[in-house]
Amino acid sequence: LFVSGLYADATEASVREILSLYGDVVECKMLPASMMERAALVTMADDATAQRVVNEQHGRVPHSMATPIAVKLAGATMDPNVSDNIFVAGLPSIETQEFIAEHFGAIGPIRSVKMLKARSDSHAALVRMLSPELATIAIDTFHMKYFPLTPTQMIVRYAENTTDKRIHAERAAKQVAAAVNQRMGSPLPVLPAGP
Repeated sequence: LFVSGLYADATEASVREILSLYGDVVECKMLPASMMERAALVTMADDATAQRVVNEQHGRVPHSMATPIAVKLAGATMDPNVSDNIFVAGLPSIETQEFIAEHFGAIGPIRSVKMLKARSDSHAALVRMLSPELATIAIDTFHMKYFPLTPTQMIVRYAENTTDKRIHAERAAKQVAAAVNQRMGSPLPVLPAGP
């Protein structure tokens, strides 16, 4: 389970206490605190118990808290457009690949970090997580949150696949040309899409 909306001072013990009302908590891993809230990855004893926690706790206020929490199945079926590669913007210029890898590595294993050229005072990076599920959790955890010790809010989303965009653009151009050719009766050249 991915549990978010927890207090910044929430502990593994406090999360276990809330969720153990539904069944055995096999594992609980606290994710980095971001300003006022915290999140956790939790493994319940079985899928039925995990689904029950989602059904009964998502959007509700647990007994020991004053605000609602969000509970999602971390390994749920993913949208086919979801990727393991995420785009992170709003990084302070002083941060290094190693620091970003450490920060996002708190979610789970990372394949790579690539710093992108700065367009202003803030920097951006591509972070490739081990799986699309971990990328989704990283987005849920860090999007619009403040980077540690800075006033900078991060924008975290799935990275766009430029190869797929080019293929779709070329396919769309061919379809338009074919439709025009059919109406006009004369062939139009199809120019390749730009980079």
